[in-house]
Amino acid sequence: MSEPPSIRPPGVFVREVTFRPGAIELERSDVAGFLGFTATSPAHSVSDSIGSQPHVVTSRAEFETLFGGTAADMMLPPAVAGFFENGGRRAYIAPIPDPALPAPPYTGVEAGARAIDALLAVDEVSVLAFPDLVNIVGTSDGGVDGAMWRAMQVAMIAKCEERGDVIAILDPPPTMAPAEVATWRQSASYDSACGSLFYPWLEVADGATATRQVPPSGHVAGVWARSETTRGVWKARANEAVTDVLSLSAAISDTDQDVLNPLGINAIRTFPSRGIVLWGARTLASDTSWTFINVRRLINAIEEAVTAAAELGGSEPLAQRLATLEAQAENFLTELWRQGAFQGTTAEEAFFVRSSSSLTGGSLQVGVAPLRPAEFVVVRIDVR
Repeated sequence: MSEPPSIRPPGVFVREVTFRPGAIELERSDVAGFLGFTATSPAHSVSDSIGSQPHVVTSRAEFETLFGGTAADMMLPPAVAGFFENGGRRAYIAPIPDPALPAPPYTGVEAGARAIDALLAVDEVSVLAFPDLVNIVGTSDGGVDGAMWRAMQVAMIAKCEERGDVIAILDPPPTMAPAEVATWRQSASYDSACGSLFYPWLEVADGATATRQVPPSGHVAGVWARSETTRGVWKARANEAVTDVLSLSAAISDTDQDVLNPLGINAIRTFPSRGIVLWGARTLASDTSWTFINVRRLINAIEEAVTAAAELGGSEPLAQRLATLEAQAENFLTELWRQGAFQGTTAEEAFFVRSSSSLTGGSLQVGVAPLRPAEFVVVRIDVR
């Protein structure tokens, strides 16, 4: 038992205690959610009318062990392969039962919608991809139902907006030339910071000698994961190499790019000195504050991290909680600024943190200057 501190007249002693507010940290944002058709389902799956609930996989080999390899015209297996080959590390898979089976108790569209819900119920998932949409809304003549294609993608975007911290990577319909995809994009009228669109489809190996075209969403999700892991969530996803691809289904010129870019169509291009690269990093938002994917992803990550910290320490008085949270947020943002997440040569130019309180509760305002655009983006966190 330690000796009590000696007390000298007038009976008062001082003990110094070092106070350091708990650290706020970015949570991982590289986890993707995929839905589509698979060759098999895990034997231990919990099933309902949409089939298996989401399963987590951490490698291409694990996916193929659980779900089989590429089969027939299924787009999910090559998309997941492209995800891991491009740097993805963790994904949730929501298989959709094959609608060609006798008397299914659902439609493919209904199954897809429910699989989206199942994936977005997983808090880790921050990217959503549906590479098998082409097989859900395909027509008997080999084309696609354009209205159903748009309806499913609108539903994807709406569900991501409902979550608030997920971005959908959308695929265009297949076999479109640059001018055609521009016209399609304008008619689809998507407008959301929770959606992104990449073009064109990719030519990949299919076995030892054959090739096939696949939608780009799986490979793009892998590039995003690689970039966020090695460079940071604030890094723009443009000028990033795409691997596990032989060629592109359409060549995009500088003239084409000038048309596609303002529409939020992110081009995938081939350059002699670089190979195949992502050459766009835009959302589908008309609001210029959210033009760039890296800005949306960074703000999502900051809001989630600060909100998680705000939910702790509920037994403290409100004023003390706000003071602690403000100090935590300032330390957190200072570290991000030092890592290059914000514009500004000083911390004051890069971000601000302000707290306020009232009889009903308090709030914390966090403003940051992302790398693009230069204006501050403000997040408000309510504290009760």
